Amino acid sequence: MSNLQIKYQKSFIKFSFLIFFIIGLFSVKDYGISYDELEYRQQGFVVLNYLGKKFLPNTSKKIIEDRSLNYISIEKYFGDSPNNYKIHHTIYAFLEFIFFKNSDKYTVFKFRHYLNFIMSFCLVLILYKILRFNFNRAISILGCFAFVLSPRIYANFFYNPNDIWSAFALAFCLYFLLQLLKKNNIKYIFLFSTALVVAINIRYVNIYIYPLLFLFLVLNHKKNIPLLLRNIFFHTIFFVVFLFIVTPDLWINPSQMWINPSQILLKIFGQSNFNVINPTIMFDGKLIHSNNLPWYYLIKWFVMTVPVVFLFFGILGIFFSLFKFSFKEIAYKKIILHQCNLIFLFLISLPLIAFIVNKPALFNGWRHFYFIYVFFIYFFCLSIHAIYHSVNSKWIKNIVSAAILITFTIQIIWMVKNHPYQNIYFNSFSRANAKNFELDYWGLSNLKSLKYLISNAYNGTSLIVSNFNDGSRIDFAYLMLNADERKKIKLGKFNEETTEFYITNINNGLDLTDYQSLGFDIYHQIIVDGIVINKILIKN
Repeated sequence: MSNLQIKYQKSFIKFSFLIFFIIGLFSVKDYGISYDELEYRQQGFVVLNYLGKKFLPNTSKKIIEDRSLNYISIEKYFGDSPNNYKIHHTIYAFLEFIFFKNSDKYTVFKFRHYLNFIMSFCLVLILYKILRFNFNRAISILGCFAFVLSPRIYANFFYNPNDIWSAFALAFCLYFLLQLLKKNNIKYIFLFSTALVVAINIRYVNIYIYPLLFLFLVLNHKKNIPLLLRNIFFHTIFFVVFLFIVTPDLWINPSQMWINPSQILLKIFGQSNFNVINPTIMFDGKLIHSNNLPWYYLIKWFVMTVPVVFLFFGILGIFFSLFKFSFKEIAYKKIILHQCNLIFLFLISLPLIAFIVNKPALFNGWRHFYFIYVFFIYFFCLSIHAIYHSVNSKWIKNIVSAAILITFTIQIIWMVKNHPYQNIYFNSFSRANAKNFELDYWGLSNLKSLKYLISNAYNGTSLIVSNFNDGSRIDFAYLMLNADERKKIKLGKFNEETTEFYITNINNGLDLTDYQSLGFDIYHQIIVDGIVINKILIKN
């Protein structure tokens, strides 16, 4: 490849990332609040309050008195809450306190969504860096396009408080692990260890990447035992120190680590004090509890919601890696391709096996496992790499190029047409049956319904709006209205006499006759691909 071609490739890649960044920044305002965001915002301030009292007691006391703050103690919060501590929410709380302490919720949550998107942009950048260990620039940027143009992933870039963060932390773990295998530098042991702690902090399940370090350290340094022992020693020190920093249980009572280390490890990794949330969800046309899912729940959601062409090439890449497909071109960054294949097979298969065996409570599709899509994209790229470099037929290569280009075009059109409801995406094979599954579980569409009422039903008197006690938390969406818009809506509990409108985003199997029997008719519906995801009902 000539220097001019390399220059054009690099310019195209930079331009692509720039366009993605600009589009993302302009998209932030269109997304509502996901249900989890308020809880984790509260968690961030509970921990920030604890840290203020511990390290700046006088300043903290003055702030609390001046602003009449009343946060519960960290001991009580983590004793009652079903959610483990996540460090980035405390960082968010700190930034909010410094820069937006006098702002309303509308500004606060937009700020948080901007931070989420910037983090997601960094995730795509690190994904490109990971792919470049084994693939050229063209294939690596194709992998990033496939990642961003997967609608469910893209939508979650803005409002998902944890799942994309989980993918972000694991991607950094993987990047530093690959750097460590390549350069064997203590710097990368430190960076891998800290990234690993953050990944575990965000999702306990991410601890499964931990044995990977030791496995590949042993494989790569089995002929140099002193070097192996040095790496393990430094990793252990870094890991324990940073684990202490991000674990509130150890701040409250550090002696637990030494008095009863098994108990603290259970709290950190085993969720021994975790009260499982167990909502009723729609799956395969049936309302079932989230702790009673079929073994194929995760796999079925994945197959239904990943674009078909991406799914095909990803599975093909897994097939190639399993059968040790012969590659003509060596890895670009001198990491053995077969070794990378083993790493990614481990990363994508173990979580699926663990789910099938343990059957944890899940809801809202496969969002708790979005991190595996980073690894799936690797296999998508692997199959493209194999076809372009190991297949002699130009005809086959042209078909593959056309299929990818057409798919990217179709995905862009779909995402623009259905913006900002990319979270409802079902691929072409599953779209006809989408109504039999969870749709807008997090209520992101409630914001648009409230805005529709303001634009079309407001006549000078505040509209009395409620949800029908079905979990459609329109009060969350209400926070994303500006001050003038909030004056036009009056939220209240459902009452057959006083409620004028109610909004529901819950897929509960009710049809029009069910609502009419309650004295309501359909006023407006939000429809995506022929699927009703949100209803506004009016008193008849």
